[in-house]
Amino acid sequence: AGWPSAILNGSTFTYINYVNPPGGPHTWSNTQPNIIYGTNGANSIVKLDVSSGVTTTVKTFSQFTLVSYGEWEGNLSNDDRYMALQCRNGSSIHIVCYDMATNVVVSTMNAPIWPNNVTMSQSGNYVMVQWDVSGTGNNQGIWAYDRNTLNPVRNVSSSGGGHYDFGYDTQGNEVCVGTDIDNSSRGQYMIRIDNGVRTQLLADSQMSWYIHVSCRNLNRPGWAYYTEFADPNAETTKPNYQKIFAVKLD
Repeated sequence: AGWPSAILNGSTFTYINYVNPPGGPHTWSNTQPNIIYGTNGANSIVKLDVSSGVTTTVKTFSQFTLVSYGEWEGNLSNDDRYMALQCRNGSSIHIVCYDMATNVVVSTMNAPIWPNNVTMSQSGNYVMVQWDVSGTGNNQGIWAYDRNTLNPVRNVSSSGGGHYDFGYDTQGNEVCVGTDIDNSSRGQYMIRIDNGVRTQLLADSQMSWYIHVSCRNLNRPGWAYYTEFADPNAETTKPNYQKIFAVKLD
């Protein structure tokens, strides 16, 4: 976050240089260590080479006035091929799956509201949308959509705004991992995308608030990494209060 952003040595944390990331949501490439992909705050996908500081345009969507790479919570498929976008042109809202390898828009669908976020599953088989409205109906909670058609596959969570991420469990199944916020709980669950089966990972009694979860540990599948950064005036007796830890997805 922030412009410019500091680049640090990954082993020693010593300063290397500053770079200016794209003006909109962005993440590191999964396959190219010097590349940051993102959107530019307007209607283009761009990439930044941190070794040279040069930003280049990957794709401009002239039919939209705003293209967002998941509203700061998007991720590419693990091979950097597929990117999910939420796009706007006036009051018209669309969700787009873009193939960066072939420079082709794979699928597009109209959206009734601006989503909380969109992202690709790690395999690239699913576009995942959190609709910013709690529930399990159409355009509520978190839905998985087929990448090629954007037809709905299933609702994987009723969460309209709780934090979550997508990864693989220890058996190689794609899962959604996050907070059971809509049941007034801080319990942590994983839900299989292919069949909707839920598994509790952590109970409400173990977790304070706020909770961040990441499954972007691509070289160590089967784990989720949690940051538990509760308000220091609340629930300080919870066992994971203000800790960073890994949870096995089994």
